[in-house]
Amino acid sequence: MCHPIRSCVRNIKPLLIVALVLAFASPFAEAGRRCKRRYSTYCAPCPVSICPSCATATANIPGAMQPTAPVAFVHRGVSYSWAPVAGIGTEEELEEEIAARPPHERAMAASNTENFAGHDRKKPKTSISTAPVEDFTDLAALLASLTPDDQMLNHTPPVLKDPDFDRVAEEQRNVRVSGAIAAIKKEPDNDFHVILASTGSASADFMNIEISGLPTTGPNRAPLAAVRASLRQFLTANGVNVTSSYIKFNPPIPVTVTGSLFYDIDHAPGVVGPSGMRPKTSWEIHPVTELTFP
Repeated sequence: MCHPIRSCVRNIKPLLIVALVLAFASPFAEAGRRCKRRYSTYCAPCPVSICPSCATATANIPGAMQPTAPVAFVHRGVSYSWAPVAGIGTEEELEEEIAARPPHERAMAASNTENFAGHDRKKPKTSISTAPVEDFTDLAALLASLTPDDQMLNHTPPVLKDPDFDRVAEEQRNVRVSGAIAAIKKEPDNDFHVILASTGSASADFMNIEISGLPTTGPNRAPLAAVRASLRQFLTANGVNVTSSYIKFNPPIPVTVTGSLFYDIDHAPGVVGPSGMRPKTSWEIHPVTELTFP
């Protein structure tokens, strides 16, 4: 027992200070751990970044771009601008999955900039359906032709994430549609995520289309490589810098897209893309087999 009381208080006071310090520091330590897990694909140890948990300044890592003044270019007589989107987008599962791989696999994914570096449903993501091409007058007509998301999420047999799980019957379609590129980013699996808009208005429809990472071999490699080359040619010619954070265009850039349909069970409807331009469906055109900029 402490006697007198003043002596007891002196002994307890340092313990109270330590407890308060630990309680205050714990959330920041956990934020740092979350940031490190998230960006371990790109850097180690975790730098300061736009990681929302860290809420600190930007460092020089891929995709850690803060909003800046829009960069302008002219295409076929029309003036466009592009700028990074605040934040890093919503497709975080893939970054975390790659970060959890063994070191040699992470190094392989980091050094590979063209081949598909993902896992889930690799076969359909890197192959082209043999179905005839269906033409649609606009994005709304294409979206209306798709099997509802509820049916795909409860599909019989279930749509699996296995890399060799091929297209189900509803995905055995090739389509062609005109729209406009509203936003774009490059994923860690080397796919380009492109948000296709029906118009530049606030009531636009949206759909995710993906210029896929390449299969290592096979007949699909050459045509998919040609699509990647056409996208890069357009971006380079207009000084557009695509990283692992979304950039968006104002106004959206007109484009005609051809490709195979794919249902993405990795993401729920309405979560892919920057705020304000997230498709309401998990259906995608993936892979894109042709891009035409009119």
